[in-house]
Amino acid sequence: MLRANAAQSAAQVRREWGVGETQPIDILRVLWSWECISVVRTPFGESSRASGLFVRKNDSVLMVLNSGRTLGHQFFTAAHELHHVRFIKEMTGRACTAMQFSEKQPDEMDADRFAAHLLLPRAGIDAMLAKHATDAEPSWPTILRLEQYFGVSHEAMLWRLLDVGYFNNRKQMEEYRPGVIRQARMLGYDTRIYRSDGAHEVLSSVPEKISAALREGLISQGWANELLDAMGIDNSDAGCADDDQLD
Repeated sequence: MLRANAAQSAAQVRREWGVGETQPIDILRVLWSWECISVVRTPFGESSRASGLFVRKNDSVLMVLNSGRTLGHQFFTAAHELHHVRFIKEMTGRACTAMQFSEKQPDEMDADRFAAHLLLPRAGIDAMLAKHATDAEPSWPTILRLEQYFGVSHEAMLWRLLDVGYFNNRKQMEEYRPGVIRQARMLGYDTRIYRSDGAHEVLSSVPEKISAALREGLISQGWANELLDAMGIDNSDAGCADDDQLD
């Protein structure tokens, strides 16, 4: 996929989602609520450098993200996997290491380019730079402001800024690779995007379907509990009164 095609495909998806060219995307929520993709975040183990995987069966898609990688990397991986799901219909599944930008794997390069354009559209970057880049040369405050606004990893932001010409060359980009957490702290930013959270999280309509089957008497309470437990969902409060009160 050429860069122009990646940009066009990403812009098309943004339009379908009703997201403007300068807006950040809550990618996990959109995948679940709009694309009807079940998303699971879980650690893959210390020895695994895989970013994530997806599996497709008929019209159902499951995406699993390695929460042992940084939160920003997980978001990029989700956009990367979406490219495989949306644009390579014959692909029924794949485990990926995202953000490699390797010409040796054309499908993976295409997915990386798509993810970069989807999460970091050129119009949005240009608008943010026009408003906030007060220095003639690249600077930590500008770089951090952009990646915090778009909710992406430091690595993804650096590569995208190189791509749009913010950096003169790769050597200049490399000067800003180390020390991002320290710089973010100094400027008062939340550093969670730069850290792995090791979370176990499920975003899926499956629990809703289990509850519906339970209400209709298609499955027993015990079976429902087993299914939810297998997904890592605590069902201990099922059937109890809601303690939350609205004023």
